[in-house]
Amino acid sequence: MTHTMPPHCSEATRLSCVGVYVDDAYRDAVLDELYAHDQRVIAPSVGFDARRVLVHALRARRIGLAWAALVLAVWLVGFLLTGMLVLVLLPGCALLAARSRRGRGAVLRWVGRTVFGAGLYTVAYVAFFGPAQTSYGSDGYDDSTLFPWDAFDGWIALCCLVVTACCVVLRQRHLDRVLRGDLAPEVFVDPARDPAEHVTSARLQWIGDRIRREQHSPLILYDMADPFRGMGTLREAWTLTVELRAAPGARTAPLDPEAPLGNGWLLDHIETQLATLRHPAQPGSSKAVQARLDRLRQVEIDECVFLPAEGLLSREQVPHGPDVFEEHRRAAVEESGEARRHFLRVRVGAWQEEVVTTVFVRAHTQGGMVTLEIVSYVLNPLRADFHSADRAARLPAPAAVWGGIGRALLRTPAVAGSALVDVWQTVAWFLLVAVNGGGRRPAQGPALSIRERGAESHASMFQELDARRYIGTIRERVLNAVRIALTERGWDTSELDARAVLLRGDGVRVERSSGPVRGVAAGHGGLAPRRPA
Repeated sequence: MTHTMPPHCSEATRLSCVGVYVDDAYRDAVLDELYAHDQRVIAPSVGFDARRVLVHALRARRIGLAWAALVLAVWLVGFLLTGMLVLVLLPGCALLAARSRRGRGAVLRWVGRTVFGAGLYTVAYVAFFGPAQTSYGSDGYDDSTLFPWDAFDGWIALCCLVVTACCVVLRQRHLDRVLRGDLAPEVFVDPARDPAEHVTSARLQWIGDRIRREQHSPLILYDMADPFRGMGTLREAWTLTVELRAAPGARTAPLDPEAPLGNGWLLDHIETQLATLRHPAQPGSSKAVQARLDRLRQVEIDECVFLPAEGLLSREQVPHGPDVFEEHRRAAVEESGEARRHFLRVRVGAWQEEVVTTVFVRAHTQGGMVTLEIVSYVLNPLRADFHSADRAARLPAPAAVWGGIGRALLRTPAVAGSALVDVWQTVAWFLLVAVNGGGRRPAQGPALSIRERGAESHASMFQELDARRYIGTIRERVLNAVRIALTERGWDTSELDARAVLLRGDGVRVERSSGPVRGVAAGHGGLAPRRPA
């Protein structure tokens, strides 16, 4: 089954592109992972196109750098004319530091606002009520005022702040036009109308080609720290092992060497049963059946092979292509190896590909035992601030203008420090690109998933209920398929049924954050507690 919409046109892709304009930290993470460290293989792109997010991240950096350079030029001229700007620069830097600390910088934020207000009042007071020309005494300070500046200094500083505010407002309006125009849903579905797609370079072409062949490939190159990186949040990890015993009255004997129970044969039964999820419970041609919108009707079932990225001398050596995959698939199905692992992958993309449920199934037989592994992941929806920025850009004209001006003015106090940081980080980033560029370093697995980086920590209740239903339905269908397969061969399924009931009520679940597994908990509904990183 294919996506209802190509990944490069999906809503998840569009909102991720919105995110690189809204959040500079997210933009920098995209550029660092996909562009600066070109030796890293990309994590699987579930329901979106990472290459299109990358080209918009590059465009967002170009836009941000241009406006930052303009602001720095204004402040440089202002400092050459008067040093009074230091009264608003220092508290602006404090506000910038508080913004980087998010919720932990409340005290610093209020101190910065208070000092900035005092500095702004001082600038305005000197501009309107200060002496027209400073007369300095023997100690070097003006004898007629408390401040070592005159009205000229005040007006220069005030004009610098006004021009800075205008730059911030114009930049916000520019970004709103990008979100409202180039990233509008009706425009985004046509890449030919996307200006970000028209800017290219040899390096971007090289990286883009590799992203295209890696991000949706059934051959997944992984990092040992987190093999399933890119799939979202781990929900359940089940391992069920039963011993093969002949059913009462069955003709098949256990461990019959003439009729071995192969992994591929068992997986074929599972895939056949999972495919029936696409059909309604009561087949028919009624309008009610035809109108059903259940996402299980679009369930995607395929096979994938996980390969370790360690050992590859360059990214050029990353295997790809249908022939290479088929070779690995045939070998991995029956070998039940450790580093190279074959899985049956079942995916359900819901909520416009923003909530993706993926269940990995692995079955293998050895020593008269059947082992079934079921691992489920849920990729949460895109962040709320990405949605909010997208909606704000599409408000009616008066509301959009005044809302954008208001948001811009709130950021004005810290914009000088922010511009300096942007320019410095851009210079450092170009140096990093020069050092890591050209694919000269040994290939590495993905260090992060940009889709996971842009996702919310929790889904809504409706989305959570949907994900649980998909996981439960797929799990039960897999167990039923194994039961049918064993019954057809004359094996006893009583132990399978007993252990399945035990796992349903006392299963092991593993919870992880953005990194390796943090803990394991057992028991009904057990969840592992998060430990501080």
